[in-house]
This record gives sequence, structure tokens and C-alpha cells, in this order.
Amino acid sequence: MSSSTMVLFGVFCVLSALTATGYSFSCQLCVASDQTCSGVNVLCPTNYVCGMKLINMTISGTSTFTVNRLCSPPELCNISGSVTIPGGTVQVGTSCCYTSDCNPPMPILSNKADNSTNGITCRSCLTVNSNWCYNSNTIRCTGSETKCLLQTTKITGTSPVSVAMRGCATEDICSLGSQSFSSSNFTSTYNYICTSRSIGMYSLVSAPTLVLILLVKSVL
Repeated sequence: MSSSTMVLFGVFCVLSALTATGYSFSCQLCVASDQTCSGVNVLCPTNYVCGMKLINMTISGTSTFTVNRLCSPPELCNISGSVTIPGGTVQVGTSCCYTSDCNPPMPILSNKADNSTNGITCRSCLTVNSNWCYNSNTIRCTGSETKCLLQTTKITGTSPVSVAMRGCATEDICSLGSQSFSSSNFTSTYNYICTSRSIGMYSLVSAPTLVLILLVKSVL
């Protein structure tokens, strides 16, 4: 049995045992505009683990990293994907650890090496202060970005933000699920709506945000 297979088997055994009895981990909750993040420890919902999400947003050639530590469902761990939006791209990676107050490893970001068109065309827009985004602009999807995406973000608190975007996404991005985060400064909710059809009707698949950079700017 290879070392990587042994690690996966070990994680599966730990999660199976914990799920059978129910558990609540203490995990750190924070968001930062670089690759380090520290904040307060919170008691996670039952059967959640300690997670980390790393985002690299590149707009007009300028890259910005955002790291978020959070309570995560186990099925959202070790995911890597990308999105192409108007004027740029977003890479998202997640990682987890499986004990209270543990430190997740730095997530691995996807390498979008294939820029060949794949036959999918999606609506393309980006709006701020709105939970809706729609116009006649389109974008031709490339590589493994075979899903059309509508992503919405709503942040309440001292610096409220609402953002919506459309573009091309990998399947992993659409499978991330729906999440809300809360601290003493803000509450945020993120949803994705994805379809595999070019400029078609959208079926709901929820997931966390690709625009945490806007959250960082609003709360720092």
C-alpha cells in the first residue's frame, strides 16, 4: 500500500469513528489578505472539521492571495478548482485537519495549463452591491472549466457587501457546497449556481465564495 493511500485510509478510519459517535472540534476562524491567518477559536457544528481555503484572484495581471480558516464539512476538504471571470481568473484550494485546534496544511491551487476552448460558452459579468448579475456579454470556456457559473456573495455587518458574478468554472468549484461564516465583525453567505450547458437555464448548486478578497477589503 502506497504512503498516500495509507494516509487516505487513516483519515477515512478517523472520520468513520468520529461520525459514529458525533464530535465537535474547536477550530480557528479568520480571514486575511495574505497566506497567513490567525483569529479566534470557535466550537464547530457537529461532524465538522478544521479547514483552510486559499484563493488566488488575478485581475488584469495583478494577483491577490486570500486565506480563510473555518469550520468545514469533511466533503469540502482537499478540493482544487478554478474560475474565469470578466478580466481575470480565480484559483481556489481547500485543505483540512482532523483534531481540535489543529493547523490545516496550505491548500494546493490548480494549475490552469490548458487554454484551449472546450465548446462551452457562458454569460460573463461582475457586479458589486447586487445579488444578481446578467447581461449579453459571453465568455468562451477553456480546459476543464466546463460549467457555467453564477456566484453570489452577501456580507452583513459593519461593512456590508453584495457581489454577483458569472463565468466559467471547473466541476470542483460547483461541488463545494453552501457555507456561512460568522465572527464578531461580520456574517457572510456564499452560493454558486452552476450548469453544464452553454448559456442555458441554471440549476442550483451552492458553494462558498470566490470573492473573499472583497470581504477582506471590507473588514480589514
